[in-house]
Amino acid sequence: MSDEFASAAMLRVLTQGLRELGLPPLVSSTARAGKATATVDLDLKLAVVQHALRHGGVGCLMHLGRGVHHHANEPTHRAMMSARAPIELVARWQRLERYIHSRHRLRIAAQGERWIEIAHQGVCDGVYPTLYESLVVFGVIAALLQANGVRKLEIHTGELKLFPESPGSELEKLQLLDPMRSWRLSWGSYATYSGSALKQSSAEDLYACSDWPQWQRQLTSHILARLIDVPTITDAAAYLNVSPRTLQRDLKQREMSFSVLVGDCRARMAAMHLIESSLPLAEVGFLCGYSDQAHFTREFGKRVGMPPEKYRVSFQIR
Repeated sequence: MSDEFASAAMLRVLTQGLRELGLPPLVSSTARAGKATATVDLDLKLAVVQHALRHGGVGCLMHLGRGVHHHANEPTHRAMMSARAPIELVARWQRLERYIHSRHRLRIAAQGERWIEIAHQGVCDGVYPTLYESLVVFGVIAALLQANGVRKLEIHTGELKLFPESPGSELEKLQLLDPMRSWRLSWGSYATYSGSALKQSSAEDLYACSDWPQWQRQLTSHILARLIDVPTITDAAAYLNVSPRTLQRDLKQREMSFSVLVGDCRARMAAMHLIESSLPLAEVGFLCGYSDQAHFTREFGKRVGMPPEKYRVSFQIR
């Protein structure tokens, strides 16, 4: 097992992306993607990439990013969606890379009004991302940019156009490892906004884009309305008119537990307040049901990859 890490949010996106493309999920990634941590073993992300290659070919890799749309209102997604321009979104991605200690980082080599030239490099000499890893990363960035209002987005490496179409036969001709490879992102237009892609939200919006069944959305609404004094699983089961055992079983089938779901609700609500309001950190922690400031800092950091204060400073709508 690797002692290097990847973003758990990225793993959830890729796992959903497999479903979006009609490819079979990797069972181990589905289970781990739901865990309440900001990072996962790097080996697991690489396994998902290899799984996608086997079942969909190299041409599918840049389209795994479409899974990002099912994770709107997760804290990591909210951090991206409050960016005011494409270059700022890329800069936010770079911050997240630093916080999760990613072994590969984006470096902006040059930029213009409607284009960015980016290198995808290793943190240490001799540690380079493969072509496959880069395709996945830029596919997710492309999906985020489009969700953020970017239109007519294209991605090239050299003379080869990779997005929105990904010519698998041409991709096969590229070197798997090329430390000098650069990626050019260009677009026709984007919405000029102060967080326009991220409208002012309410608790009802926090799971609006999820593909969860109706009973689970009812459950999250019930929890979100009572974060200061969260209902027990017995109370929640009674609200849904099922037994606690049935509720536990249904959550387990979705690779989740009641405590993990409560933690996810708290983190999403906290992220909303941190980005969209100027409430003091202590008040945010209180409103979201954390027992004290230390609990808030520890649990939010565990799930998101950075403490609440850093998250607000980095991503708050201004």
